[in-house]
This record gives sequence, C-alpha cells and structure tokens, in this order.
Amino acid sequence: MAEKGDFICEAVEIDGHVVGWAEVIKIKKEKVPSAGLGFICLAEEFRGKGISEELLRRVESDAQQKWGVKRITAQTSVKNKRARRFYLKNGFIEKGLVKDREEYIELEKDLE
Repeated sequence: MAEKGDFICEAVEIDGHVVGWAEVIKIKKEKVPSAGLGFICLAEEFRGKGISEELLRRVESDAQQKWGVKRITAQTSVKNKRARRFYLKNGFIEKGLVKDREEYIELEKDLE
C-alpha cells in the first residue's frame, strides 16, 4: 500500500512485475465519510482471475481503516460495459448520469 495524505494506492505484483493497481481518494465535502475510486487497472492477461475484486477489497478496507470511510463512489463511461458489470457485481449501485465530454454513470457502495 502507498499512502499520501488523501490518496491510497494498492498494487499487485506477480513474478516481480506490477500487473495491476487500484486507488482511492478521500472525499472531504460529503455528509457520509466517503472516498472516490480513482482507477482499477489490470493487465489484460490477468483479468477474470479475481485480482480486480481483491484490489477493490483492499482499497475499501484501507479507506475504512485510515479515514473511517463508510461509502465508496465511482464513475465509468456508459460505453464501458465491462466496468459497469464489475461495479454492480461488487455491490455498487447506479446513482445517475453525468454529462461531460461523454456520459458517465455515477455509482456508489455503502461499506459495512
């Protein structure tokens, strides 16, 4: 785990190479203590093996322990069906759409 102020990053290393990482950023202006999921990135050949789920669990746990977070938020492009399935499968619920240069789905997950 790497931590600096309001930022936490977890990485997975296999055979001496970083194959994936996840990051969360503390959100300060929420009524419920929250963190935003920045990225979950995983090398393509390691997808479908449960590594992304483990990274998500690790950053959720880190954010709970370090900051007392009770909610994780995320955004993904409406075009990114794989990410959307991943978030829904892992307990996130869709909260709405955000329109910027493209449309994004806002998601959130309450932590126990």
